[in-house]
Amino acid sequence: MKSSLINIENLNKDLEIDYTIRLKPLALLIIGFLLGIFCYWLGSPLSEIGLFGSVICIFLFTMLPDRILLQFAQEQVLLYSRDTPGEVRILYYDEIVNYEYITGRSEDTLIFYMVDGSSYSVEIFNKHKMKRILSEKLPFKDKNKKKKLMTV
Repeated sequence: MKSSLINIENLNKDLEIDYTIRLKPLALLIIGFLLGIFCYWLGSPLSEIGLFGSVICIFLFTMLPDRILLQFAQEQVLLYSRDTPGEVRILYYDEIVNYEYITGRSEDTLIFYMVDGSSYSVEIFNKHKMKRILSEKLPFKDKNKKKKLMTV
């Protein structure tokens, strides 16, 4: 198998990354901040709510931890685990048998099942974006879709 666990420093610097999934929802925090400022600028009864929303977004932006969860390249997915902070697991698309997206209360989990029988999981917090990326990068490998096809 080509898939392996390597140090982040040994990662190919020329590798083109198509998608990066981070822990902190940067776009949502920026939109919330700008929307709060806009509501405050209007000067209506929404001004207090807008100011409060902007302060909350600034607080979350500065206090929430941030790290890369996974990255998608042309031929592989890079998994960054909180258990091994200085290492990255490279999984090649042709070695992934299927994947499963499990929804939980506090976080969702994405599990990749490999050719050799091993499995690797990563926590995910953006379900819709992740499903769109997975349908593009790993079509026909969704374990849940295969179950639905078999039960019909």
